[in-house]
Amino acid sequence: MHSPPHRKLVPLLVALFIAAVVAWALVYWRADTTGRGALELEAAKSLLQLMGVAVIGNVVLLLVRDYEDRKKAWIARRDLVRTDLTQELGELYGKTKKLRRLLRAAIDSKNGTIAAPKYCESLEELSDIQIKLEGLQSAAAAGARQRIVPESVAVQLGAMEHYLSKLVSEYEHSAQQGEGTIAVAAVPMLEAFTGKGGTAAFRAGYSLPYRAASLDVQSAIEADL
Repeated sequence: MHSPPHRKLVPLLVALFIAAVVAWALVYWRADTTGRGALELEAAKSLLQLMGVAVIGNVVLLLVRDYEDRKKAWIARRDLVRTDLTQELGELYGKTKKLRRLLRAAIDSKNGTIAAPKYCESLEELSDIQIKLEGLQSAAAAGARQRIVPESVAVQLGAMEHYLSKLVSEYEHSAQQGEGTIAVAAVPMLEAFTGKGGTAAFRAGYSLPYRAASLDVQSAIEADL
């Protein structure tokens, strides 16, 4: 294994230091009283200068290390937030679309009803997604303050969370029956969420904000490449 370049200089610097000390000692030994006083004064000046350089050098070194540590911590934080906003957000969006399809398939097209247990189960899952979106929104807002992602990301996530919150609020205020069926017409947000007529609302309130947030995060990542 090759030694780092700065380590190869250590023996040379030590040799030069010893040579300088020996040379100074010889001059000091041969000098008279006046000469020795002058040498001692110059030696003291040089020692003070050396100490000053050492102190300043160590202070600068500490400041540089502190800056590097802060930068490493910021990069780690940046990568974590961007990963969450890329991977987890994509997973939440995929789960929402899957639940939308499952709810649509669970509706009895003949009488426009859905089994109460299926409705409750699906809306509980959508509630979990909403809570996770709230967490991502908070992370995005904090990331915007640290210039990790644009402020628009938190805004778009807020729009997605708000869309789901209306579905969840309707579920919380509706008759949550353990058995039987629920008339879809009695829960209009669910009707819009699952019906073909609600596709535009889902796209505007959820799909477009998701795509905008994803593109903004990706643009921030590409800007650092």
